[in-house]
Amino acid sequence: MSVSPRRAAQTGVTLVETLVAMAVFAVGITAFAPLLVSTVRANDAAAVRGRAVGYAQEKAEELRGEPFDDLAAGADTPAPGFSRQWRLLDVPAVAGDGGDLKRVCATVSWDLPGRGAGSVTLALSRARY
Repeated sequence: MSVSPRRAAQTGVTLVETLVAMAVFAVGITAFAPLLVSTVRANDAAAVRGRAVGYAQEKAEELRGEPFDDLAAGADTPAPGFSRQWRLLDVPAVAGDGGDLKRVCATVSWDLPGRGAGSVTLALSRARY
């Protein structure tokens, strides 16, 4: 079965069809661009928050190893753009506790150029025994 020359010319893709397809594809990609940007920003914010939580956990572990009577408030800088402070909070006395419980809060704050500012707080309780 042979195809006539006129019929064979109509089976290909024309330039107009190709341009229309490319335009539709470009509109579709353009619609996803804001989604990509917001995803990258959210990932970056999560990474910064994750680092801050890590610094707070690091300090909590240090304070866990300190003798109970040596626990004291303080502050330091674990990395550029981050600051860390820890403080002792009063724990309501329970009859017979004898002051054997302290609550320590480790707060890590950050202010990074282009990434914004924020903070995380990790609270832990320490018993004398």
